[in-house]
Amino acid sequence: MGEKMFNALFTGAVKGTYRASLGAAQNSGHPLRVVLRLGAPELVALPWEMLYDRETESYLCHELPLLRRVPAADYSYRPLAVEPPLRILGVVPAVRDLPALDTEAEKANLSTALAEPIAAGLIELRWVPNATWDGIQSALLDGPWHVVHFIGHGDYDVVRQEGLLALESATGRSSMVESSRLLQLLREAEPTPRLVVLNSCSSGESGKEDLFSGTAAALVRGGISAVAAMQFTVTDSAAIAFSRGFYGALAHGRDIDRAANSGRRSIMGLGTFEWVTPVLYVRGDATRLFNLGGATSGAGPIPPAPKSPPIGHEREEPRKLALYERALSSLGEKHYPTAISLLGEVLALDAEFRDAAALLAGARQSQEFVDIYYAARQAQNVGEWGAAAQGFKRIQDDPDFQDAGPRRESCERRQRLADLGKMMWQRAEMGDWRSVLALHRDLLALDPSATDPSGLVSRAHKEIIYAMARKAERSGRLTEAVGGYKEVVRIDPGFRDAMSRLRRYRPFAE
Repeated sequence: MGEKMFNALFTGAVKGTYRASLGAAQNSGHPLRVVLRLGAPELVALPWEMLYDRETESYLCHELPLLRRVPAADYSYRPLAVEPPLRILGVVPAVRDLPALDTEAEKANLSTALAEPIAAGLIELRWVPNATWDGIQSALLDGPWHVVHFIGHGDYDVVRQEGLLALESATGRSSMVESSRLLQLLREAEPTPRLVVLNSCSSGESGKEDLFSGTAAALVRGGISAVAAMQFTVTDSAAIAFSRGFYGALAHGRDIDRAANSGRRSIMGLGTFEWVTPVLYVRGDATRLFNLGGATSGAGPIPPAPKSPPIGHEREEPRKLALYERALSSLGEKHYPTAISLLGEVLALDAEFRDAAALLAGARQSQEFVDIYYAARQAQNVGEWGAAAQGFKRIQDDPDFQDAGPRRESCERRQRLADLGKMMWQRAEMGDWRSVLALHRDLLALDPSATDPSGLVSRAHKEIIYAMARKAERSGRLTEAVGGYKEVVRIDPGFRDAMSRLRRYRPFAE
């Protein structure tokens, strides 16, 4: 699906411009971001985060920041100066008429994900005691709040064409709040939170969308700088991983689109495809929401800080060592995205620190192999045998992927079986029934349990016997012809005109 979407989107001049821009970005060392401007609801609903580039054999959002931009011609903001911590207000409505939430578990999950930046004083997380309209309004007054993180249920009103969120009512039942009213509620905070995160929960209706896209786009159109939403229900482990990577990157000064990519990479470390779930909506052209440390700047990157005096360098040594040791631990646990992030921080402090550069290169290679492996597994699951075999072949010599070789062999065999089946159909359409049987013999040699695909083998036998009977008939060998028609009728009484010919010529053969 991802490859089909890519080919539909990147065609003609658009594809050429994309390739040229990608090359220019790589040469300059500056990141390229993919910005989607989607107007039609049927396009918004598609999982564009699955875009797959066959030429580079990679998903776009693995390599590049990908965001959905909501136009805002009248909106040009400066990043908000924030003296750490970054303050997050968590909202988990506990409503009794919708699929039940374990509110304490949901709170614990996010708190666990943010444990390190909270301990470091980079993030503060507070929870709304009562997630009613009045309860949230009261909590917003106790600001400032930089982020509002909602965990719960969403829906979409097809009549009003507006997203809905389920808050608590005074009676404990759900109170569905339209995105337009939610926006007014958020404006109770001063300043209005720059970021809203809408997180579907694993205890919701399994396998169904939580329909946050309508709410996310409406909030951004109404003035929220950015909204990160989950387009599908996610597992607890994926939600924790995304929050850890996403908020950790924000707390370290990353732009919002790069922070979303960090969240996706954290999910990749789990070995699941849930990295397609997070969707980022951004208002206008700027992607930097905060300037941490209190310094203001324009919408571009924060300028590099002046070099520290020697005493500052001495203070950095414990931090470098701590980051390095955490990276080693992550590498030992094969959590490559975390290791890559930590080693990047080490090298930003000291480009020659120990073997950090070599470890970073190795971690990136290992993560690339992980991505290749799971892309190959996905291709295998959907029957794309050639693509799966190619992926497994690239990593089969790595001891971490001992099943890659057997999987490659299995996929190559399945591809050969598929090719033989396709060739049998082609020969059948040409009327070359003897080749159909020969190809079937090759198929049985590969897989003795292979069945007769769509009855082609049975039909080939009937066609060959019938043709031989007709030939005997034309040559006057009526006894031989009748014997052939008898065999065809025994196999299939309704095949062609075998029955009528048998009745016609049987008296002459007796």
